[in-house]
Amino acid sequence: MKGTCQYCGKECKNVGSHERWCKERTPKELVVVDDYLPEKPLSSIISEIKEILKQYQKQIEVRTIERNGTTEEIEIIARIQLRR
Repeated sequence: MKGTCQYCGKECKNVGSHERWCKERTPKELVVVDDYLPEKPLSSIISEIKEILKQYQKQIEVRTIERNGTTEEIEIIARIQLRR
């Protein structure tokens, strides 16, 4: 979707993608996980990732950080060995 980045003011063809990776975006503007993914439980998301990576030799590590009963951070590390 074409538009203007709210962080740097640049005109973009795909403003959503640009804003996600914009260098002007500060950490405090990042979304809280529970606000971003309220409709899907974490276990469902992990299962989807595992299904995608099923064809590879893989190692998946999931870490969550909770503060005051709210999941604020999720770190998902997926290591795959590509077939040669």
